[in-house]
Amino acid sequence: MGKRLVFLLLFVILALPGLQPTAAQDLPPIHVVMLGGQNLWEIDQGGISQLTADGHIVDAVLSPDGTRIAYLQTSPLALEAFSLYTGSPPMPHDVKVIDLDTHEITTIAAQPPDAALANDPARDNAILHSTPAWSPDGTRLAWGELHYPSYAPESNRIMVYDFATGETQVLLSDLPFFSGLPVPHKPGWGSGIAVIRTEPHPSGVNTLRTLLVYSDQDGSPLTSTVLPDDYLAHLWANVNGQARLVVRLFSGRLDVIDPQTGELEPAPGDLQFYNPLVAESAAIRLMTYPGVIWPDLYRWALTYPNGQRLVVDKWLAVEGAIALAPDGQSVAVSSSDNTLDVYWPDSTVLQGGRLNVPATQLFWGPVAWRLVPLTECDGALPSMVRATGTVKAVTPINLVSEPQNGDVLAQIQPDELFSVLSGPACHGGMYWWEAIYQSTIGWVAESDSSAYYVQPVAATG
Repeated sequence: MGKRLVFLLLFVILALPGLQPTAAQDLPPIHVVMLGGQNLWEIDQGGISQLTADGHIVDAVLSPDGTRIAYLQTSPLALEAFSLYTGSPPMPHDVKVIDLDTHEITTIAAQPPDAALANDPARDNAILHSTPAWSPDGTRLAWGELHYPSYAPESNRIMVYDFATGETQVLLSDLPFFSGLPVPHKPGWGSGIAVIRTEPHPSGVNTLRTLLVYSDQDGSPLTSTVLPDDYLAHLWANVNGQARLVVRLFSGRLDVIDPQTGELEPAPGDLQFYNPLVAESAAIRLMTYPGVIWPDLYRWALTYPNGQRLVVDKWLAVEGAIALAPDGQSVAVSSSDNTLDVYWPDSTVLQGGRLNVPATQLFWGPVAWRLVPLTECDGALPSMVRATGTVKAVTPINLVSEPQNGDVLAQIQPDELFSVLSGPACHGGMYWWEAIYQSTIGWVAESDSSAYYVQPVAATG
């Protein structure tokens, strides 16, 4: 595909004449926003309307109160440069915010007045921006930026915009580069601003990654934590009422970092996606689809505070294609077959039409991550399984209808893969996990006092 075609504005029509319920009719209103085809769209019972028309949106983030979306959009400067560069030009982006009530768009960070990309180092002048991050209270917005083509160390910085004053300030500057790569840092905002420093490992084999946390008030350094070699990703999560950094590893293990001390230790639980503004929010667990490496596919399960469970046979094409309602009780999902559905607590499913472009992100109500403590189980070996990944059998094991004394639903052979949905539960001195194996849902035992029956499978790619 020619390089110009990649950035052609995608005018798409989505076949959504209106979401149609399969059961009850008296349901709360739907107001879902979708990022797809490089534009933002608004979806309700009446159909779909386009919120942005310029295209080229590459990433978006919902505000903590669910009223605004900050997004990263390829600058027109970069699009024009494709006709001037013999190779691939740099990719300056602009940071914008859209108000979901008024649909007003505000440019927060754009290119300088004398910006130019002419394939001439003497004339080129642009700013590279990263995906923005909201402050936990939604009053400020942070992003990374870096000057092109100088890549001057002082231009490698974190900027913060204050919505109350309309002012932008430099919070951090002279940040370390990603192993020398000229890309801006993508900040994460919790009880501080977190960025990753990467550099060659002393062994000469791997990359050494260090998680740096700075004060979000004055930019002073707080902690520095060397990450495990099999680091995969990190995020801010609520851990026992405190903002902590949860580190995901390729092995499937989760670690937790205290941003005040920098100490890293195994996570005492599993991650859940929930609405932090709702006291009794339902919670979503995402599980990687067994045996699939690329593209990323996720199974998902929803658990309500009363224990009611929803496990759907469809899977997600991307992690962001799922959203919780403002009341924290319903979920909107764009599945791998490019359909949009809404699931309600009374088991009603509103089935939307087929989307002509994949939904890379869905937004509805405020969302955040939390860590749910594991159940203690005296007599069993320490649990290695987490309800977010793929697991394989070590020995032949039974999938049963209930922990310990349930009926046998299927037998899983050694090295066969399956997904864990929830748990663990402790029965008879053994850890039990709810799991799905070849579309059958049941329970499997993880370990007793002397042996493991299943083990987590490391992520790949």
